[in-house]
Amino acid sequence: MNSAAALSSKTEPVAIGQIVFHLRRNELNEAGSLLARALLRAPDDPAILHLSGTVHRLQNRPVEAEEYYRRSLASDRSQSHVHRDLGKLLAALGRLNDAVVEFRRSLRLRPDDADTHLCIAVALSRQGQIAEAETAYRQVVCLQPGHLVARLGLAETLCRLGHPREAEAVLRRITGVAEPALAAAIAYRLGIALQQQKKYSQALAQYDSAQAFQPDFPAVDFVRGETLQQIGQWERAALSFRKVLERHPAHANAGGSFALICALTGDFPAAREWSVKVLERSPAHGAARIALALTEIEDGNFAAASEGLRDLLEGPTAQNVEGTAVAAGFAADAFDRRRRYAEAFAVSCASKMMLRHIWPGFAGTARMTDIARESTRYLQHATPWEAAEVSTPPESPAAAHVFVLGFLRSGTTLVETVLATDSNVVHADEVDFLGDAARTFLTNAGGLEQLATLSAPELTHLRANYWRAVRSAHFVVRGKIFIDKMPINTLRLPLIARLFPAAKVVFAIRDPRDVVLSCFRHHFDRTACSMEFLRLDDCANLYAAAMSFADVCRKKLPLDVLELRYENLVGDFDSTTRALCRFVGVDWSEALLDFRQAAETIDLRGASARQVRRGLYSGAAGHWRNYSAELAPVLPVLKPWVERFGYTPD
Repeated sequence: MNSAAALSSKTEPVAIGQIVFHLRRNELNEAGSLLARALLRAPDDPAILHLSGTVHRLQNRPVEAEEYYRRSLASDRSQSHVHRDLGKLLAALGRLNDAVVEFRRSLRLRPDDADTHLCIAVALSRQGQIAEAETAYRQVVCLQPGHLVARLGLAETLCRLGHPREAEAVLRRITGVAEPALAAAIAYRLGIALQQQKKYSQALAQYDSAQAFQPDFPAVDFVRGETLQQIGQWERAALSFRKVLERHPAHANAGGSFALICALTGDFPAAREWSVKVLERSPAHGAARIALALTEIEDGNFAAASEGLRDLLEGPTAQNVEGTAVAAGFAADAFDRRRRYAEAFAVSCASKMMLRHIWPGFAGTARMTDIARESTRYLQHATPWEAAEVSTPPESPAAAHVFVLGFLRSGTTLVETVLATDSNVVHADEVDFLGDAARTFLTNAGGLEQLATLSAPELTHLRANYWRAVRSAHFVVRGKIFIDKMPINTLRLPLIARLFPAAKVVFAIRDPRDVVLSCFRHHFDRTACSMEFLRLDDCANLYAAAMSFADVCRKKLPLDVLELRYENLVGDFDSTTRALCRFVGVDWSEALLDFRQAAETIDLRGASARQVRRGLYSGAAGHWRNYSAELAPVLPVLKPWVERFGYTPD
């Protein structure tokens, strides 16, 4: 209620006060009786009409409520609070466009009203206008910095916009919330922000906190299940989805995810049962359709599985498009295991096509292939670099520093995991510590020229930034052997050579045809690199450009490199790992064979980590031959590197 409007009414203030008194006590009949009498005396009074609208809204009579609000505004259009209340009514009725119009009219009359800014933020968010909603939420926070609901809404929109780190910062500023429901909501939203940053253990801890504050919080079980599913903890994920389904049997996303997990863990009868249940209500549900396809593949019904997947992946109605494209990889793998290679490749192509439609293109950004080629041309004509001097005492806190490089899917995860079995090793699995420096110096040949001529203090500053980033990621490396495994750092070898002249580089090699096939068939998070994996020819071109760059770097830069062949590591583990350990400075022992336990500390989501946890196996070597027809268009691009690395040409 707006007291200023009430006092300006033509009706006696005593009558207005009595009406407001009854409304605050939720005595709607008494308030309604007083309003009816007041309207007889002043039928055009804007305050009485507004109050009448409010009573009818509270009585769940929206048609009459809207009529009274509009009559109030017809009498006096300068009432910002009436525009706001009418907007709230329209939003509750789902008429979001009309609601936004009223909220904007209210704000024109009273721009500093935080409540109205919040209303418009919620309405815009419901409409899917996320960027505009973010602006509105920020306005609320600007007007009222301690507004918890606005901060929660802002964090949600930031996550939806792909800015989870900023969302985390917004939520971290909310402290000391005693009210359990709000504390639970904050922990829930913080968990989602952490999950999007791949901080899975921290996200799970926040979900536990949310349910500790508010045990009856079903949404937490679903996002916990999603997180566990992302890191491959299928059984725990299934339990979380089960909890959701016990409360909400019609929850399509929980049912579809549960069906998919059942299929992936071999419970095909349950997978069929739940996928059919979900598809009866949501025929285009991606996870459910893929779960059903997996059961069809298991039963040998390949044509039915292919048809269902084709309708899903090539049709216009698929839900959760990116998630569906990712899950399709499981179907491609299932076809592959049954030696149905043409079907497997067709599913991979269709899933990549889906991603091409939803991921942004290369317009306005330099492609990694082009950057690699330009940098290669520069180094080919450059004078060989000399190793930079490092001050004494050494700037590195680690006893030894090792970079594990190579192209993606070349065996870098296996190398890292083997080394991680040693207690004196600290390893960072694909954490980007060089990103800022790479953006400064490695996006054009001019940057390389600048990098080559940096002074000793400038190099010292960049090294300090690197180790600061390592500490910020909570790695304690003092006195340890630090393994920085990041395949993309292959394109950053000039930085490594300039900043860390004493570092060792382990360069993983694998048959280029297996590498490119694997990169194309598997899913990666969206990065400048994975954007090149959406087309087979782009993938092959990036591989060739990266290998050319690495080759010229080894000729022109002061690098200490051990080339390690994936097939040798799998086929002759003992002698290959002995050479690896000598190079890195790790004591070799038979305990290295038990590297699968160390694999539990690697990013559990990735296909590489899943394969490493299977142990050593030779099936991946030469797998490209099963797809030789599909790979034929790119084999000429890869041929020089097949020959350079000594692989059989056929």
